[in-house]
Amino acid sequence: MKTKLSTKRIILLIGFFLNFILFSCDREYEPDLNSEHTISVNIRGTFPVIPSGEKLDGIPVEVDFLTGGYASPYLRRRVASGKTKDGEFNFNVKIDTTLFRQGTGWWLNVSYTIPENYTPPSIYGEEIRFYRYDEEALKNIRFELYKKATLTINLNRLETDVFRRVRVLSTSVDERIGISDGAFGFFNYGEVPQTVHHGVIAGIYTKVRMWKYFEDGGEELIYIDSLICKPNTDNVININY
Repeated sequence: MKTKLSTKRIILLIGFFLNFILFSCDREYEPDLNSEHTISVNIRGTFPVIPSGEKLDGIPVEVDFLTGGYASPYLRRRVASGKTKDGEFNFNVKIDTTLFRQGTGWWLNVSYTIPENYTPPSIYGEEIRFYRYDEEALKNIRFELYKKATLTINLNRLETDVFRRVRVLSTSVDERIGISDGAFGFFNYGEVPQTVHHGVIAGIYTKVRMWKYFEDGGEELIYIDSLICKPNTDNVININY
């Protein structure tokens, strides 16, 4: 005889299942304080703003042991969390260093929430992973940040030639650490806007280029220039094509 589950029982089962997942995947890390491998660890780092050297308060920072990924969900064990003061964070915690041994599948992950109007040098810039215990590296973590800016590119049609499409590219490059943060747009003939807006990194050189692509497969670089964009300012480039 088949038994039909009531709506109330289904809701309770779903709630139990969700609580099980949450409890299993995300909880506080509890080291074995009686283990000889559990030691006191200092996890410390800074958030320099390039190139101004500004120090930011209140950036949320988290330290977790993680495992999983790919086809399985991450399991997270929260080691410490807090916010920056004068552009720095400092956690003194106890951890079991055996989790760093090869084959355990765990790593120590230090991550932060990107503050508004700032950006890291790459899309992977808001976390750092430690697959082995390194005392000096854990005490000298460095997350660099840059201020954001907006670049307005005015595209002024003055010529009468026919092309297939154009490409507009802006690339922010810091020669010191090799940043290459770019934004671009492709526009077909007759559909090129008068103005495009690109998000760029403030305080370092942004290179702007524009190409024409023709029906026969040829291409022509028709514009190249660079400028240093400032935050909260009208940064403008005019391109005649």
